[in-house]
Amino acid sequence: MCCISLPPPSTYRGEGPLGEEDAPDPQAPYGASKLRMENAVDDWHKTFEGGPRSVILRIGNVAGADMLFGNMRAGQSVTLHRLPDGTAPRRSYIAPADLARVIAALVQAPDPARIYNVAAPAVTGMDAIATEAGVPIRWQEAPETALPRGLAEHRQAGRRPAPWPAERPAAAPDRRRAASRAVAMKRGLLRLLDVLYAIGMTVLLAPLLVYVAFRVWREDGRPILYKSERMHAPGKPFQLWKFRTMTVVETDSGVSGGDKAARITPTGKWLRAKRLDELPQLWNVLRGDLGFVGPRAPLRRYVEMYPDLYAEVLKDRPGITGMASMVFHRTEERLLARTTTPEETEAVYCARCIPRKARLDLLYARRRNPCTDMRLMFATVFRRVSMHDRQTRGRKDR
Repeated sequence: MCCISLPPPSTYRGEGPLGEEDAPDPQAPYGASKLRMENAVDDWHKTFEGGPRSVILRIGNVAGADMLFGNMRAGQSVTLHRLPDGTAPRRSYIAPADLARVIAALVQAPDPARIYNVAAPAVTGMDAIATEAGVPIRWQEAPETALPRGLAEHRQAGRRPAPWPAERPAAAPDRRRAASRAVAMKRGLLRLLDVLYAIGMTVLLAPLLVYVAFRVWREDGRPILYKSERMHAPGKPFQLWKFRTMTVVETDSGVSGGDKAARITPTGKWLRAKRLDELPQLWNVLRGDLGFVGPRAPLRRYVEMYPDLYAEVLKDRPGITGMASMVFHRTEERLLARTTTPEETEAVYCARCIPRKARLDLLYARRRNPCTDMRLMFATVFRRVSMHDRQTRGRKDR
């Protein structure tokens, strides 16, 4: 019988943050702190004569730590060391089920050792986790003596590690050029398809465009169109065009919430329900301001409030529709409809809408191709995304 402990580090009080290269070293502050806690656990067990044997597990991080990034405030960035080999710090993540199997085996072991180092078969870069969670990264050069955590732990234990990705030869210039050409060709193909779709839809929907314009003019007067400054990249504004759905006021700013509900005209309500107010954006697509699929083009104020976040989101051309628009649109409408003042609308949008939409857009960008764009366009037209597709995306994104 044994008593299994997973002691955390004891409280460490020192000056400045702990360097990643110091973490596994018992002579460094963090490592010494872990050692003190292990010794304290041992001393406590020694007070029980004839009691169960003490077994200490030294484990990596338990899977699920990526929620730390997912719960960060909108626009909040994380600072990571850029190690001398050009990589980010790495962490060893243990699946809870695997940890449970280790503990079960130790409980049944007749003569377990005092300390076990439990490691995952591979390490995960912190930059990959941050990117998956949609959190912008601020890079900071690490000390020249810094090592990736997993590599340092293996060296300390006197074992030869398996080759880490950082130790593999860098890609040859020809391979890098080929990868760049592939990305450029993909973007060129998406742009060509956008132009062809825009021309075809403009011709096909010309009667509808004329009818909507006439109805807005007859029932709500002029102007027929509404324009708003949006950003298709940090520092690159453009004028976004829509059919007007609200009464005209001298000044207007921010997103539309419950505080603006009284300004929506009857025709505007119908246009918004059918998403027909966005038909003039076909002109923006032809100009190159927008694509059909991509993140929603944000207002300048939000790009200036969260520059790091939008620097990542707007790496792709903004679009008329996108994953965030399809998945989160109705939830966003419900959240904002409950607001009663511009200040409340702004607070809800910044705290609850921007981070979720950015996460969805960044996840989609990693898997984007012409086929997924086509599916999203059809889903937008028919106003539905099948439950099967949602469940599939959920499994892949975990």
